[in-house]
Amino acid sequence: MSQFRNIALVGPYSSGKTTLMESLLFVSGAITRKGSIKDGNTLGDSSAEARSRQMSTEVTAACFEHGGLSFSVLDCPGSIEFLQESLNVLVGVDAAIVVCEPDIQKVLSLAPIFQKLDEWEIPHFVFLNKMDHAHHDFSEVLSALNQVSSRPLVLRQYPIFGKETITGYIDLVTEAAYQYHPDHAADPIPLAAALQDAEAIARMEMLENLAEFDDHLLEELIEDIAPSEDEVRQDFQKETEADLIVPVLMGQADQSFGIRPLLETLIEDVPEASITAERRGFSNSKEEPIAQVLKTFITPQGGKQSLVRIWQGHIEEGMTLNDHRIGGLYRLFGQQTKSLGHAESGDIVAINRLESIHTGDFLTTQ
Repeated sequence: MSQFRNIALVGPYSSGKTTLMESLLFVSGAITRKGSIKDGNTLGDSSAEARSRQMSTEVTAACFEHGGLSFSVLDCPGSIEFLQESLNVLVGVDAAIVVCEPDIQKVLSLAPIFQKLDEWEIPHFVFLNKMDHAHHDFSEVLSALNQVSSRPLVLRQYPIFGKETITGYIDLVTEAAYQYHPDHAADPIPLAAALQDAEAIARMEMLENLAEFDDHLLEELIEDIAPSEDEVRQDFQKETEADLIVPVLMGQADQSFGIRPLLETLIEDVPEASITAERRGFSNSKEEPIAQVLKTFITPQGGKQSLVRIWQGHIEEGMTLNDHRIGGLYRLFGQQTKSLGHAESGDIVAINRLESIHTGDFLTTQ
């Protein structure tokens, strides 16, 4: 099994993508303290321009280990003026997380993003962020999301609201309820009687959506047979990988609400890097290295750095690609770098000083 999972965070300006990446890094243990956009100390948005504008102006890459897998997360700018930045890296990821707020007008602005993800057959999830600021009825937000997605939205969680804000969620796969705690794991709680009918309706809708692509599950529902938890999880995995459905999760990234279940979902449902490579027409059995440049950086020291996805084979220092000798190979963590001797198929790494190489170019030994 390929250990690499490459994920893009996409969505409108101010939806909370950089904060979500910060929380993913914090919960996974990659950082010990979260930064904030306001304080200008996040791993993403670390350039002087991004911090002065308090918004992403270019893609930020961060690699971390979690659950036995190696994740590369690419935080993409949401402003329309930097759209091409996002499109350039989307071709190299295994999945995308569409980050949006529970606001109908902002949800409707997602149509171009969903259209491109569907056109390129990129498996994707929705993370409804800032659920503490939900301004519309939750069902209306879901209805708006379905208007802008050609794939069915499948709710994986149901929100629990207190008097003024979200306080927890119900896992619709396990039917377990949880209460949020800022920057800590949610605690299991009894499912309140007042929520049982709404949960049952939401869960049945989830199962019916999954059954659209699983005849066995459809037969079980018709015969009123409760499917096993494993069967439901397998359906989510298969149908997400095939880009047939769009799972919907939720939370509040600045408090790390919903981040742990999101990470668990990414471990289970993001396709292996090798599967993405095969879908793009590359062979995992061939040793010939093929990589693609997703992003070109100019480092603070003024040097050129190319962010590449390795589709096939491996790359190592001293190798010659497109008549350029590889002299520096790195894994990125914001503006920090970790030197590598070699990198395998499925990885996203940075290569220094490929002077005549441009974003979008393929690198080979031929």
